[in-house]
This record gives sequence, C-alpha cells and structure tokens, in this order.
Amino acid sequence: MELTEQRIANGNELYKEGRYVDARREYSAAIRELDDAAEASPLVMSRILANRAQTYLQEREYALAFKDADAAVENDPLNVKAHMRRVIACENLEKFDAALKHVRHMLTLSLDSPTLTYALTTQSRLKRNCKSDAAAAKAERYEVGKLVHSQQSLRLNFGSMLPSHLPVGDWIDVVFFVANEFGLFQRGLLPSSVPLTVSIHGFSSTGLNVTLEIDSKSLPVEVGVNGKAAARLRIVPSSSVDQASGTLAASRFSLRADLAKGHHVDDVLPVVSLPIQAIPTTSTILFEYEPLVASLRDLTSPDTTILMGHRSRHPQEKQFFDSLQLEFTLTSIPLDESSAVWAHPSRMADVKLFSIRKKA
Repeated sequence: MELTEQRIANGNELYKEGRYVDARREYSAAIRELDDAAEASPLVMSRILANRAQTYLQEREYALAFKDADAAVENDPLNVKAHMRRVIACENLEKFDAALKHVRHMLTLSLDSPTLTYALTTQSRLKRNCKSDAAAAKAERYEVGKLVHSQQSLRLNFGSMLPSHLPVGDWIDVVFFVANEFGLFQRGLLPSSVPLTVSIHGFSSTGLNVTLEIDSKSLPVEVGVNGKAAARLRIVPSSSVDQASGTLAASRFSLRADLAKGHHVDDVLPVVSLPIQAIPTTSTILFEYEPLVASLRDLTSPDTTILMGHRSRHPQEKQFFDSLQLEFTLTSIPLDESSAVWAHPSRMADVKLFSIRKKA
C-alpha cells in the first residue's frame, strides 16, 4: 500500500506539471498494484481512477475519462470528484440525457457550496438546452460529416514534437494519431484497436548503426478506437558500434509508423519524420525552442512587460524555460482560487500565468 500511495503522489506531481501521459502511467501502475494486493481498498481504487479520468479530460479523451470516472463511482458512490468528472465527460460526448441523469444523481450527495452551485448550474443548462443542444450537435456532426467522407485519404500523423537531435539511450514519448486530409477523425472508423509498427530508417549508404527500442510498458503499440496511440522509445547503438569511436556521427535517421494490414484500414498512409541526428549520451535533447526565445529577445526591451499564459503539453518544455531564464526574469502570477473564475470546477488546473521582463 505504501508503494501505491507513492505512485499516486508521483502521479499528482506529474499532473501539476502538465505531464498527463507520465501521470497516467503512475496512476495505471498504482491500479495494477492495487489489483494484485490481497486487500484492495475500493476507496483508494476510486481515488486513483478519478485521478486518471482527469488526465483524460485534460487531453479531451472523453470516452476514456467517462470509463474511468464511472468505474470510480462504482468503487465509491460518495466520490464527488468522480461524479463531477463523469458528468463533464458525458456532456462532452454529447450524451446530454445521460449527463442530466448523472448530475441529478450527483445532487443527492452531500456537496460543498461551490460544487453544489456547479451541479445546479449544470442541471439547469442541461434541462433548458437539452433538445436544442442535441439539435446543434446533430447539425455540427452534419457539417463535419461533409469533411469526413467515403473518399477521404486517411493518414498517420505525429501528435507530439520530435527532436532534431536525440542522445543515444534517452527516452522520448511519441504520440501518433489518424486523421484525414482536413486533420479530422470520426469515431467509428476503427471498430477495434489496430497494431502500429514503429521503425527507423537511415540515410547513410553504409547502413544504420543504431537500433530502435520501445519501452515494454508501451507494448503493444496500438491505435485505439479514438484514433490515437502513444509509445515511449529510444535509440541504442547496434551491437557492432562503439560509441567512443565517434561512428555515431553518421547516424541520421527518420522515424516511421505504419498501421498493420488486415484491419479494414489498409489504405491509411504511414508517417515519416524529418531527419533526426543521433548524438552522444551526454548531450542535451534539442527541441528548437531557441527561435522563440530569440523572437522575444528581439521584440522586447528591459522596459517591456510580457504576460504569458502557459499550459504544459510536453515534458521537454523545461528546456524553453531554462533558456528563457538566462535572459529574462520570470515571475509567477498566483491565481486567486477563491474567486468565481478560478474556483470553477471545470477550469484548466494546469494553466499558469507569468510576468516576463528582459534582463538589463
């Protein structure tokens, strides 16, 4: 149980940093450990599931959020946060009648004042606009349907930033998603998960002297019914390469992903990255944030005050802040969570505000 609580704490810290995939990995590990425990606590299980549901909400994965929130409520019918997240997920899935049913159930619980206000407001909105919302959603689906059609060209895409240089042995998280030529994906195109093959291809005529390794926790790599997949991977020297000899200098490669054949999506185009340079292990991953810092440097003076809102979407953004702080002072602006705006339950809890000023 102590290890489980530690994983929950780790997940909470990662969530606060906006590292939702990493936080979810900790929560999932805690769930597995709790499943294997001789005396699993339903209350603890409910808390972890509700936390994992919140990571899905932040990434707009409403179906997966609903599944976890619903399971959290089953484990602990008094878990108010789980009820709230189930309502939010359900409404965003456009299941308005079900959302109204869930919020009415939520109102039978003992709620604090802000949560009660949220529940009553949500109930009123759903009751008043249920029919019109459903009609609007239907019209919206029709408009989107014009762009999601039988003649569309589906293709794989990278959903996360890839480095231009990658140290050998360093892990990176890569997200893939399926979309058509308009960047749209309609649920129902994939009736079940489809295996995804990830490989690397070199540019040297002498062959590639690094190989690809995928974290066992990411296996199997599959595109889910939501059209998305994620994998943690790294490059390692091939058995014939000695890093000290400097032969890694010739290792330029591209990352390629293909969907497996025989799953009714054989015409989905693969995705290939821009060239990535393998560099020694002691180097730093380069995510090309310098142009952004350079733009701020050129456009400002020490008398200029910049207000920046930041919502972390990639763990390597730390490099941007490290680079920024060499030339700018960053002052975090605290958010008054007692105010009506910032105390709202549906607000993005990971958004941070900064005041930035160029150093003299």
